[in-house]
Amino acid sequence: MPGSPMKHTNATGTNRRRSPVPDAVYKAMASATRSPLEVVFYKEILDHFGFSHRCELMRVSMASTGRDLAIQDALQRFERAERVSNWRVAADGYEVVSASTPER
Repeated sequence: MPGSPMKHTNATGTNRRRSPVPDAVYKAMASATRSPLEVVFYKEILDHFGFSHRCELMRVSMASTGRDLAIQDALQRFERAERVSNWRVAADGYEVVSASTPER
């Protein structure tokens, strides 16, 4: 039976599958397929007992080209949506979460 072109016999005589794609390409693909991020803008509101709660104002989903770039882009989108020159005018803060993380 002829051998498969995808198999390789190493020095110990065991068969292992040869990768059709070089390792450098796998590493580049892994960095390009990072999990998407969501930037959640919130306002802190006090309840009738004086406890602080975060009230979500806007959630911006970003394809992760890099955490810092995703945050900067989300800040600009939020400022345009709220028509403010600085995001701190409309929100008390933001939180960066993975879009693949399910909410509770």
